[in-house]
Amino acid sequence: VTMSSSNGPKGGSGRGGNASSMLAVPTTDLMSALKSDCLDRMNDTGDKKSWRNRKEALDEVDAVLGKCGGLLSTEGKAFVQLKQLAANLRLRINDSQSNLKPLAASVIGSLLSHLDDTAQAKLGPVVFPALVNAAMNDMKKTMRDAAVSALVLGTDSPKQNGGGTNAASVEAFILSLESELSDAAIKSSGL
Repeated sequence: VTMSSSNGPKGGSGRGGNASSMLAVPTTDLMSALKSDCLDRMNDTGDKKSWRNRKEALDEVDAVLGKCGGLLSTEGKAFVQLKQLAANLRLRINDSQSNLKPLAASVIGSLLSHLDDTAQAKLGPVVFPALVNAAMNDMKKTMRDAAVSALVLGTDSPKQNGGGTNAASVEAFILSLESELSDAAIKSSGL
């Protein structure tokens, strides 16, 4: 929701170079809502029980995203931190603990669905190749379904922006799809 005002001499209709935004959609800083060691726990591979730390970190991100009713902040440092989070989530798509893979994919989808169109298109290339690979090649149907759902959420504009398809994000998806396809994958019977 944005309302423009004009600072022009006649207080015009808001058209012209002096229009300024008075209202804007509030955003949430995701990384400040998470515990400071969340990324470290998400990448913990120290021992056999470390998968619990990774699951707790994924659940924490999922819970914070579930409470977020609007868009995530993507200004300055917040975007850099979101990109780091997306890279860490991408690693969990190939986790050695198979029950964490679909959870990671669904958290990625939720993350992408809370981003504005521009940020979604910028973060898409970080996670789309891994999601495409999982959607085509994973042996478990739950993982394939979670990956496809995340791709759908990652190419749709958020409800706060009016919904529909995000053309810039779809372009990033197509480039990722093209990079992941090989002759063997195209000739695969299930694909």
